[in-house]
Amino acid sequence: AEVIYVTCNGALSSLCVTMSARGLTVDSSPAEKAEACRACQRDRDRLRDGFGFAGYDFDSVLSATERQRIEDLVATMSPASVAGFAVDGAPIGRATLYEFMLQRKKSDVSVTVEEWPAFRPRLINALRALSAANTILDRERPDRVMTYNSLYSVNAMWRAAADRRGIPSYFLHAGVGLKDRLQTMIVG
Repeated sequence: AEVIYVTCNGALSSLCVTMSARGLTVDSSPAEKAEACRACQRDRDRLRDGFGFAGYDFDSVLSATERQRIEDLVATMSPASVAGFAVDGAPIGRATLYEFMLQRKKSDVSVTVEEWPAFRPRLINALRALSAANTILDRERPDRVMTYNSLYSVNAMWRAAADRRGIPSYFLHAGVGLKDRLQTMIVG
């Protein structure tokens, strides 16, 4: 099978899942975030080179027009309207709430005015992911899409874009047992 490996190349540098996994937050220093990006880029390069994967980085497909559209969409948002926010049929607000609620241990699907500065970068990242997914899926027309945990907002946007095109979407995730979760895998 031909694999097209897609990464952000720093386009999600305000805060991404990789950064969160390293314990970083939206308030972490730019230097800490940049180091997480460099480590992620090294892993990307190792995978692309080692397996000969072709690929894209988000920045290579996000046009100035799309970047402005994202900024305009976010400018119209308010914390009160997040849960119902959708673009091109993709439930961006709800998808972005998933990891935000997990991290904050929230049980209600809402974002307060005080939480908005921490939530906003995640919303922008989900919009960037949707835009990149739309462009790349239209260009490549893949038979399948696979992400790591399609509940993470940026990966959920790939699933949503694939669904709109009738492309089957699969996910990978670490195993369920804490003892050996990184030695096992769930595929769904």
